[in-house]
Amino acid sequence: MEPGEVEEMKRTSPMHLFYHVGPQYPETWWNGGILPQVQALSTQDEQVMSFLNDMNKSYGPNSVLYISFGTTFLPYNTPHLFDALVKTILAADPPLPFLFAGGTTNKLLTAEHRDEIRKSGRGLLAGFVPQQAVLKHEATGWYLSHAGSNSINEAFLNQVLWFCGPIHLTSLSPRTNFRSDSGLHMNLSRFEMAKALDEPHIVVQWSKEQGKL
Repeated sequence: MEPGEVEEMKRTSPMHLFYHVGPQYPETWWNGGILPQVQALSTQDEQVMSFLNDMNKSYGPNSVLYISFGTTFLPYNTPHLFDALVKTILAADPPLPFLFAGGTTNKLLTAEHRDEIRKSGRGLLAGFVPQQAVLKHEATGWYLSHAGSNSINEAFLNQVLWFCGPIHLTSLSPRTNFRSDSGLHMNLSRFEMAKALDEPHIVVQWSKEQGKL
């Protein structure tokens, strides 16, 4: 439970003891992920899983970058960094396939962004996705998120390297619980910028062979 709920339960039931023991997941999630029959419950879920299967065939395991900034928040105050992120991913060499949850309704994605993503043939803009199935998929190698608590827990649960780009106050606290040298995540709260063709871009180096950025 969240700390606020813990305190409320202590107040309303003072005769009981409450301990915050963190997120609890079914044993099957730890061992093999969610069951196959519930991995894709909609046409869009099937499209997402089909995309990951295709990228796995074309680019191999651990090749896809999964991007999700949560249900509500987007980095509206830094649209230039968001633009730089999209352009950097599209220009990556070797190619970097990516799945963008919430991309279908993302207001920071311009018509130019969407057209370039479509033409690349290695990016998918989705709405809601079956996140547990995505993170457990063999093709998924990295996860860029807003550092929400569910995102952090599920990244660790599925042993996916997590890139932390906090964009609002509620995501700063969980991020600070992890040391930057722990090997569990990489903090992108300050993007490394450079000049190229008079436009900023994020400097990212990655190795497909090593499966790491």
